Amino acid sequence: MPFEIFDFDFVVVGSGLAGLNAAVKASEYGRVAVVTKGKLNESSSFNAQGGIAVAIGEKDNPKNHIKDTLMAGRGLCDPEAVKMLVVQGREDVNALIREGLTFDNRDGKLLFSLEGGHSTNRVIHLNGANTGKYITLYFAERVNNNPRIKIFENTFATGLLKQNGKVIGLKALNLLDEQNIAFYSPAVILASGGYSRIYERSTNPDTSTGDGVWLAAEAGTEIRDIEFIQFHPTAFYDGTKFTFLISEAVRGEGGLLLNSNLERFMPRYDEMNELAPRDIVAKAILSEMKKTRKDFVYLDLRHLNAKLFKEKFSNIANFLNTASIDFTKDLIPVAPAAHYTMGGIKTDLDGATNIPGLFACGECASTGVHGANRLASNSLLECLVFSERAVEKAKNLIGSKIEKCEKDLSPVFISSTMHDAYETLKIKVAELLTKSANILRKGENLKEALKEVKELKVGTTLDEYYSIKARSLKKLASMILKAAELREESCGAHQRDDFKQTRAEFEGHFTFKENEIYFERENEQESRLLN
Repeated sequence: MPFEIFDFDFVVVGSGLAGLNAAVKASEYGRVAVVTKGKLNESSSFNAQGGIAVAIGEKDNPKNHIKDTLMAGRGLCDPEAVKMLVVQGREDVNALIREGLTFDNRDGKLLFSLEGGHSTNRVIHLNGANTGKYITLYFAERVNNNPRIKIFENTFATGLLKQNGKVIGLKALNLLDEQNIAFYSPAVILASGGYSRIYERSTNPDTSTGDGVWLAAEAGTEIRDIEFIQFHPTAFYDGTKFTFLISEAVRGEGGLLLNSNLERFMPRYDEMNELAPRDIVAKAILSEMKKTRKDFVYLDLRHLNAKLFKEKFSNIANFLNTASIDFTKDLIPVAPAAHYTMGGIKTDLDGATNIPGLFACGECASTGVHGANRLASNSLLECLVFSERAVEKAKNLIGSKIEKCEKDLSPVFISSTMHDAYETLKIKVAELLTKSANILRKGENLKEALKEVKELKVGTTLDEYYSIKARSLKKLASMILKAAELREESCGAHQRDDFKQTRAEFEGHFTFKENEIYFERENEQESRLLN
């Protein structure tokens, strides 16, 4: 089947908040394609229970928000990126309020929640713990009703089109009718989400498999901080690989953590108790699990006001009810699960990568905002701020000359006989990452896991769908394991059992480019070959 050819001023890959906002902003300047491998509302943004952290409260200020973000990032944030996030974020959220988006309030006054790592109540919500769902639906409606935006659902991006060192478009495959599509555009914006779903237990949807990161890496883009994976401390645990996120805001309302001996333990680990940054809480839970030889701890909500809880966290209350848990009487078993990925496609403050014509925003991007550990509820704010900045930069490319070359368009096909081999490889990679690159890591385990990943067999057919996904998965896992092995320290979400302390010599970033990995400090680069 021949390629279907389209021309657009912008191509946006992904339909989370970053992708949808990018599409809306880009439509002010030209025609936009939104390419998403699932449905428009299948994203981590849609599932996000946390709200938006923004310093607009009467008792809050940007300096405190910046300070909290830098502290959570453990010295690896880019201060300029953090300042951009906080300052522009205030403007963006206020603009949404002026547009009529009604955040939770009482008598017209915004309600602010407290979450881990924040020094004050700073997090605003939409319909309680449904913020991601409702803000995504708000932007999805704007996208659906915009005649300058064309949506391509169930369409898997298979490769970036390059010419003379520039990205000039995207190749993709419609997964329903197997039609190959070529999108020519002077600006491609990757907003494809993170990669935590490649672990055994993850709070994210099945779509969060790092496709955009792999696409960028294959095209020669720099990939940074990929070893930093945040594990959410309180994912529901039932003894299977199933997870359901119990929002951090629940602990902000007074939820307590107990070990299997029914002892409250967080005061022993941090003065902020249950509201310590996520890396500290997750590590504390792991420690208690080891001490008690159990695979979970408990979240205790029995002392909370049940009526208020059901109003504020209706989706969580409904889930607990379906799981036959009465939170007014029963303890809730929880254990950490892979949640948010701080690393990804390296960009500047305008979302631009090292390849002209290619931009990234949202969770797939490494903007410098999160450092070694994301501050709770900064992610939706990042989606708003950096997607807008990416569009403002990308609009300058409209009208750039593109020479289409048919020989660059090799079609991708789907072979059902490759499905089982891919599923087997996916399960094995998830096992290796969960065992070796989890909350607590050890050099010898990382090295052995990396060796095993490299030995895994993947499809040799370059243009077959499952073979592409297998190569993507193997590439991502290898980068995570290699960077984690080289970072011989404990810092934020990266904790080494054999190097328990933070080390000054690692105050920098491991960055992959093609087949090389190098360590970046300000005004300094050290190259190491990836083997």
